[in-house]
Amino acid sequence: MRGAADEGARGTQAARLRDAPGNAPSRPIPKGDALLAAGTANQTRLSGGPVERPLFEFAPIANEYLRTHLFDDIFERDNLDWQKASELAAVGMLSALPGAEPQLQAHMRISMNVGLTTGQLRQLTRRWRSAWTQTQLAAQARH
Repeated sequence: MRGAADEGARGTQAARLRDAPGNAPSRPIPKGDALLAAGTANQTRLSGGPVERPLFEFAPIANEYLRTHLFDDIFERDNLDWQKASELAAVGMLSALPGAEPQLQAHMRISMNVGLTTGQLRQLTRRWRSAWTQTQLAAQARH
């Protein structure tokens, strides 16, 4: 059995696409208190103002994690097209999730803060919802 699993893993690995590594960031990523400060600045800039939510009052560590990891460790790197690309990914994913409307609305606002247009967002959400509906119909047809 183990041999078959190993063989399958080798076959999967051989079939993977080989992308060239991306560029390294041109500047060091902040550490310590500077990490939180840079993340807070990125979060504020993207959101169009300070982010204060009841969740963060209840669990402030959640916002600290977002600020230091997402908004700094990732977004502070100048080698990524993080603003528009990450928001397109977030809006696409959230538009396909039932019950995620508040998060979708927040990310649509952020998308506009980083330069995406209303038309681009409408087109994206229509395509995702259409694809999601088709996937659900196909799954129901199989059962």
